[in-house]
Amino acid sequence: MRRFDDISIKHKLRALLLLTSIVMLLLATAAFVVNDIITCRHALVRETTTLPDVIGTNSTAALTFEDQKFAEKTLAALRAVPHVLSATFHTQDGEPFARYQRHDAPENVTPSYSVHSVMDAHTFHNDYLALSRPIILHGNVIGTVSIQSDLRELRTHLQRAACIVIAI
Repeated sequence: MRRFDDISIKHKLRALLLLTSIVMLLLATAAFVVNDIITCRHALVRETTTLPDVIGTNSTAALTFEDQKFAEKTLAALRAVPHVLSATFHTQDGEPFARYQRHDAPENVTPSYSVHSVMDAHTFHNDYLALSRPIILHGNVIGTVSIQSDLRELRTHLQRAACIVIAI
């Protein structure tokens, strides 16, 4: 085996250029993946945020008149959104008022924070995104809606990005 000192300058420069190219390619790929993860997470939050806004607007009467059946019907409309695992209306006091849960959703998909104390927030968990928004009627908060969404879309996107990285 030849020692590094015995290799010609021409071959040393080629090796150095090759090593530099590999390092730069790895750094560019890492930057691509990190940017993609951040962008995808923001997009998921932005898309999911519209759901509680719409559901909350449609539930003001149910919360005001304490009509639990109508509130549950309003939440049941989320069946049409495949990535929603569960959703809950909370009263102004933070008490659960009505709930929807997808038939195959795990039981542990609930926010890890007090919905009443954090009225407008989102948190990523291992398996889902928990999002909470206030329900406002005439400028007053009358309750909160929290939605838990699965991360299948995010995982699919990341798998595609991994395939691209492997191809590169």
